[in-house]
Amino acid sequence: MKKLLVVLFIIATLVLALASCGECEHNFQEKEVIKSANCITDGKKLMECSECGETKEEVIPKNGIHDPEREEIEPTCKEPGKIITTCKVEGCDYRNESEGKKPTGLHTPTVEIVTEPTCTEDGEQKRVCAVCGDELLSFGTDFESTIPATGHTYENAPLEDNEELGVTIVKPNCDEDGYIARECKVCGYNEDPITLSELKAMDGVASTFIESMEKTGHNHEQFVSKVDPTCTEQGYTVYKCVNPGCDHEENLEPTDALGHTYVKDETAVEGTHYIVTFQPTCIATGEKAYICTRCNVQSDLAEDKESIPCVPHHVVDDETVCQLVMHFEASCTTAEKKIFKCSVDPNCDYTEEFTFVEGVENGYSGPLGHDYQVSGEQTCLTGGKTPYTCSRVANGILCGDFKLDGPIADIPHVPDTLVSNATCIHSAIYMCKVCETPFSVGDPTGEHKFEEVIQIIDPTCSSEGHKVYKCTADAECEELYGDQYGEVKAEDITPRIDHIFTSVTEDGKIICTVCRHEYRDVTTEVSSDSDSLCLGCGKEVCDCGLIVEWNGFVSPKAPFEITAGEDLVVSEVNWTVVEEKKVAIEIGGGIIVLNTKDGESAKFTVMLYSAVDGEAIAEITEEGSSVQIDLYNYESVVKVSISADADATASLYEVAR
Repeated sequence: MKKLLVVLFIIATLVLALASCGECEHNFQEKEVIKSANCITDGKKLMECSECGETKEEVIPKNGIHDPEREEIEPTCKEPGKIITTCKVEGCDYRNESEGKKPTGLHTPTVEIVTEPTCTEDGEQKRVCAVCGDELLSFGTDFESTIPATGHTYENAPLEDNEELGVTIVKPNCDEDGYIARECKVCGYNEDPITLSELKAMDGVASTFIESMEKTGHNHEQFVSKVDPTCTEQGYTVYKCVNPGCDHEENLEPTDALGHTYVKDETAVEGTHYIVTFQPTCIATGEKAYICTRCNVQSDLAEDKESIPCVPHHVVDDETVCQLVMHFEASCTTAEKKIFKCSVDPNCDYTEEFTFVEGVENGYSGPLGHDYQVSGEQTCLTGGKTPYTCSRVANGILCGDFKLDGPIADIPHVPDTLVSNATCIHSAIYMCKVCETPFSVGDPTGEHKFEEVIQIIDPTCSSEGHKVYKCTADAECEELYGDQYGEVKAEDITPRIDHIFTSVTEDGKIICTVCRHEYRDVTTEVSSDSDSLCLGCGKEVCDCGLIVEWNGFVSPKAPFEITAGEDLVVSEVNWTVVEEKKVAIEIGGGIIVLNTKDGESAKFTVMLYSAVDGEAIAEITEEGSSVQIDLYNYESVVKVSISADADATASLYEVAR
């Protein structure tokens, strides 16, 4: 019990002590400055509580006040002085520069050598300011900018006992004349020769130390050696000059080179008679160069080289020998296949294919056949059969071949709602109650309704005018009423207009301004079947067989057949007038009518070729079941090429003018 009371007393004492400490309201006073602040660096000071003695550090903010140091630079003749003020505080980059004293304007003259003089060339100097470097042109009139050349400095000391003092003496030899030259001791110039007599005239020079300065020439009399000829080099005999002090040798008595000897027939042996410089491959020829049998040197001449034919390709079914380029696994319908690359030359792209061959044991798999799995249920869309899809994957590609198989169960569509009524070209459409897809019922039962006028054909002097109608019973129906092949409504027919003639020549020939055909004067002459008034053919007596009043068509004897995907080429056609006369005309100046055989729409492509140069002049593309192409806007056409993506017929017409 006493121990418990002691513990409680200690705890209470600690609590009271801690409580009394937390009640101090600090009164911090500056105790000392640890680091003074300056213009760029914060300072630091120590603070102490006057009540409890607790301390802490505080920052003394930098004061931004520099410790200046002033330097004055004196002015020059051209530049003003400067006053430079910097801060002495270490690390401070403060700098202020201001203008000081004004320029003095007083130059300090000095002489600057531009070019030193030589023995033969003048030098140059100029007067400049030693401070600013400017050239001074107004300082005195006695200054000379040219420094005279110094001239050569010779030492013409006398000669004694053939010792050279001041001159150069070169005695003559077998090849060269001798000469005597003075030499400048400054530049070494020695091209100022003196004669032998001038040298002898110098004071103290002996007169007999040399007699002549002319070359003596060689005297090759001493035999040295004999050199035999080689394949490429001449032979010769070497002789030496016997003149005193001369050891010159000369090659005399030459003999011709022997020339190379090669073995180039079937007896030639590689390594002995030739070497292979380039080995042949399957894609590049090789080369061999012949070796001389006398000097054993390989020739580098083209005529001494021969090409070596290419070697055969080498492809085998072995990955250790040839590179495997592709490997195709066996699929449902194709056998396993490997493609190997030729191993002869790394740059050869030749490959061969190895694959399964039925009845041959070569380790390849044949076609695996389809692996069909049931992929759906029997419905009216499958015709009562079960759908299967091949699930086999080969070479990373799913086969996916589809088939319908199994017992045939008649599961027809069940009509539900009417989607659209039957029209002139479409059957009635119903929605299937089972598969919820539309399907056709019965045959088209609607009639054509020709109510929309799509073209008004104006009458000409050779044909009547009328209207062309399009069927409006179905938006997809392209049936026309009133085109050039069909009937026309009697109430729409407008009568043919008369020729409008205008005289164009003095002899009474006239031209119809509508059809542009030339005639004799039909106002005074009568036309008949046997007396044509037409002059349009350009002949003096017209025999084209057309008369003014005739308005028939010219057409081929039968329409041309067009096979889908093939070109029909028409040229030099013999035409027949439908009603009266036989006429031979060029293609062009008329129309082409194209009709599909089954009445479905097709795409037609017509190429026109010029009668002038045979080049293509136009490509025309049209779509429809019946297409008419007008050729009147083109120059004379000699050939027509027609193609279609469906079976069709083509008829070419020339309207009588």
